[in-house]
Formats: sequence, structure tokens, C-alpha cells
Amino acid sequence: MEKGVLSAVAMIALFSGSLGCAPGAASDAPNRTRFKATWPDPDRPRVTLSWEFPATGGIVVRPGAEIELSIIPPQPQNAAADSMVRLEGEWDASRASVADKSLAIFAPRKPGVYRVAHSYKIGAETVTDRFTLFVALRAEVAGGGKFGEVSVEGEKLGTYYTPQRAVREKVRRHADAYGVPEWFIRFDEADSGVRLTPTYTLGDLYPREARNEPPREHPEPPSLHLALDYNMLLKLEALTEELRDLKLLKGKLALTSAYRSPIYNASIESGHYSRHMYGDAVDFAIDEDSDPRQYMDDVDGDGRVDRRDLILIARVVRRLEAAGRVREGGCGIYERRSGGKSIDGYIHMDARGHHATWGYTVDVKTEKADGDITWERERPDA
Repeated sequence: MEKGVLSAVAMIALFSGSLGCAPGAASDAPNRTRFKATWPDPDRPRVTLSWEFPATGGIVVRPGAEIELSIIPPQPQNAAADSMVRLEGEWDASRASVADKSLAIFAPRKPGVYRVAHSYKIGAETVTDRFTLFVALRAEVAGGGKFGEVSVEGEKLGTYYTPQRAVREKVRRHADAYGVPEWFIRFDEADSGVRLTPTYTLGDLYPREARNEPPREHPEPPSLHLALDYNMLLKLEALTEELRDLKLLKGKLALTSAYRSPIYNASIESGHYSRHMYGDAVDFAIDEDSDPRQYMDDVDGDGRVDRRDLILIARVVRRLEAAGRVREGGCGIYERRSGGKSIDGYIHMDARGHHATWGYTVDVKTEKADGDITWERERPDA
């Protein structure tokens, strides 16, 4: 074993447990470990983030970032009486310590995926829950400039254009919001179930539109590398909680798009400065009836799916912003119409840091916008 490195089999005893307890496959037991993590925002390292995650949680960090991780054992307490923690992957031994039920760790300096595994007994069964660290990769800009063609681990993502040269005055005025994302993680289907918020998994944040749900064809596949801004994740989680409190949502939002590489973004004919390329935007609907023909459900209970449902949700976004609970940003609605009748739609939300609003009517046959919706000025019953 290399000096100063903890291998995948190196273990740290936790509570009064024995080092001899071998980990096993996670079971479907209703009571599982919870992990409370405190860590610096990879994009804004002076900002401290803190969330409590279920057994499959995970965070994105810069190489070498300092992390505090508390392990909340499952109930009843005797499930943790013979428990232990081990670090999976190669960690700097001098940069990890355990005190009582907490770990003070520094992320490995090498980008990749690492786990903190908590194993415990429930009866005769050994259960293992894992917390994941995605140690981020730094993007490379061709020629070493601030803008241009960007790649990560050799994968070409496409060109990020200079905002000062944008046609739209609002982009030029807010040029600081259009810098090339610095940190990326690699999407692997094996990690798709890791929750990056208490509600949403990495798989949720991978383009559903690219998986043909509902069916669409694109000439370019989505990139394997994603930039994810925590301002967006915080906003998404806050909106989800608010919609649940309002009884408009039971589970989680159906995300159709989050990060898009410039190449993929161009393939679906989106703009040069789409917020999706900066990792702080999501498109979503409330889709809990599993109807494959529609993005959106009848949220307001009036017996039909139309722009009223979209406006209702968009106004909740604006109330959260006005209350200072989330970062200000763009909010747009896309109403899908057929034969002049509103039949479906979805919502865009981002955390760009300044106000932007729009709405379009989209013809379902052509997939082209053919009308504007000034929803912030419409009556709730319009």
C-alpha cells in the first residue's frame, strides 16, 4: 500500500464497533443511515453549504476541499451498536479523522468518485449505506483564454462565446454571469441514483429529453460531463418543498433538462447564451400521473392542462425569489398548443442572479414558438 493513502479496504471504527464487521449489500430496510454534510461551494468556495441526505446522498467538491460529515445512524439505536465506517477509494491518510459520529475529511486531490461507507447490523444482516464525493474536474479552454472551445478529460463540449459581444444588450450588461463553468463531474449510469439534493438524483439532472421521454430526436448526444451550480440545486429543492407545502406536488418535479453542453445545446437549436450551458438552469413540469403524452398535469384542478397550470407554478418561483429564499433568476413558460388549444407545457427556471422572464406558445407539430405569453402581467385566472 502506498504510504499516506487509505485503500478501499482501510477501515475506521465508529461508535464502539468492531473492525471485523464486513460490509454487505444494502437492504430495503425502512430505517437507513442519514448523512449530514457541510462543505464549501465548488464555484464559490467562501460559501458554506449544508444539507442532510438520505443513505444515497452525495456532494460535488473541489479537489482538496474540507468536508464535515456527520453520520446519523438508523433507528432503533441497536442497529448501530456494531457499526463501522470505511473510506472507499484512495484517500490521503493524514487528511481524514473520526471523532465520535463525525468525520473531518479533505477531498482527495485527484478528481474522481469516492465513497464513505457506513456498515451496520440489523439482526443477522449487514447493511451498508454509502455517501458519495464527486471530486470535480477542471474545464480546459482552448488557447488558455477565458472563452472559446471548452473540453473536459478530452471530451469537447463546444464553444462558450464572449458575452461582451452578444447581440442581446441584457447579456452584455450582465456579462459576469456568463463565464465558462470551471468545475465539472462525469456522468456514469452507475452513479445515477446518487442524490445531489435531498430529493433529486444525478440521473434526474441528466437530460431526460435526450432519453426520448417524450420521443424527440437530436443529432448530438448529451455530453458525459456536467456542470451543476448549487444555486440552482438549492432553488430546485426549495421550490419542491414549497409546492409540497401548497399541496401542488406529492413527490418531485419531472426534470426534462438541466446542464447542456454548447454542442448539445446547438443541436436542439437553443441560443448561444442559454443558461443550461452554465449549469444553473432546469426545465421541468409536474408530471405525477405518468401520462406519456404530456409533460404537465392538471395542477389547478380545473379539469384540463393549459397555461394556467404553468402560470401557477411560475408564480410560486417568483414568490420564493421575492421572499429572498432563493437566488433571483430567469423564469419562462412554454405552452404547447394544438389546433389553437392549450394542451401541455413546461417551465424553465434558472439562478442567473438577475431577473428575466418570458413565455412562448409552441406548436406541437413544428416544435417552433409561434406566439408570446406575458404571464407576469396576466391575471391568475386569465
